[in-house]
Amino acid sequence: MLFRSYFRKKIMAEINRSHQKLDYLFNNAGYGTLIPLEKQELDDIKKMYEINCTAYEHLTQLAIPIMKKQNKGRIICTCSIAGLNAPALFSTYGATKYAVYGYMKPLRYELEDTGIHIGLVFPPRMHTDFWITALNCYDMDDGQRKRVADELTKNTADPEKIAKNILKHIDDKRFMILPHFMSWMAYNMLRHMYWFYDFFMNRFMLGQTRKVLGKYKVKKGYSKGM
Repeated sequence: MLFRSYFRKKIMAEINRSHQKLDYLFNNAGYGTLIPLEKQELDDIKKMYEINCTAYEHLTQLAIPIMKKQNKGRIICTCSIAGLNAPALFSTYGATKYAVYGYMKPLRYELEDTGIHIGLVFPPRMHTDFWITALNCYDMDDGQRKRVADELTKNTADPEKIAKNILKHIDDKRFMILPHFMSWMAYNMLRHMYWFYDFFMNRFMLGQTRKVLGKYKVKKGYSKGM
């Protein structure tokens, strides 16, 4: 952990030394583990908070003085729909995304009149390697893991289109960036129909996930998430 914080400080110091400016900070790295909380290893929980939360907040903290000096900047963090309502089997991942939402929301008021604008991206479920990593906790071979990941992300959002939509709004001053219809729908359903989304949607998604894991006869043995 100390090495990681040193590395982040070194990166920011080098950017400041060589360019004397920082226009954008986009915190995007992160991972999740699709696992019941009782089965998740403590090291995996700590690592997930370090990557998904601590690194974001630390880099943001380091970027603010540079951006304040130039009276402008844009700090964007990738959150998730899970940051609004975490699905079952993703409790730790959801908690890390709640945390990102939790520190970014008041930060935008702290930075009023500094020229620094805060943004939070809420992408929907997408077909990416995120799911391969999320399934690393199960005792599966690479081929089986890919088939399960493909099944879990069938008919989901195209990551390239999501990326293009985010880039289209990168200079906006808006706080909430909802880059897909599913993001917009989830956000508004949680605002106006929370009970429906929380109860029915999460139960449906949990049922579908268990069905896919059962279909591919995923073993119950667990290993490290990363």
